[in-house]
Amino acid sequence: MKRLAFRGGEKTRRERLYRELRETLRRGKFQPGDKFYSDRALIRNRGLSLVTVRAALDRLVEEGLLERRRGSGTYVTNLMPAVLGVRFVSPARAARRRWSST
Repeated sequence: MKRLAFRGGEKTRRERLYRELRETLRRGKFQPGDKFYSDRALIRNRGLSLVTVRAALDRLVEEGLLERRRGSGTYVTNLMPAVLGVRFVSPARAARRRWSST
């Protein structure tokens, strides 16, 4: 993970973090049911405050992309593909497609 640079012309840090995390989800780095980054990992790796990180994650939770499980962490929801318009392909199916196209 990279640190967020804050430039005067940009939106707030929490908005920028929200957009970057949402894009990470859209690109398929996490599958539905996967454990997402922890608050502490984002704070440590991005150099942001707890308030900023929680605000960005809370927005993703409100959109239905993530869910928080007390004592367990933050997870990607099964609604994520529908919300982002992403279609996931299982690794086995992706391998079959690669072999059949050659």
